[in-house]
Amino acid sequence: MYLLATSGPDLTAEDAALGYRNLLEAERGFRDRKAELFPAAGVPPA
Repeated sequence: MYLLATSGPDLTAEDAALGYRNLLEAERGFRDRKAELFPAAGVPPA
């Protein structure tokens, strides 16, 4: 269970949760892309 706070008075709980989930997916995508572009030194590519 999560507790999300928002300053949007017209957002439903479902809208806030969906926005948070989309943010997590976008951040994961950037993190994965960064790992592909800048692999750690000394770690062989997969």
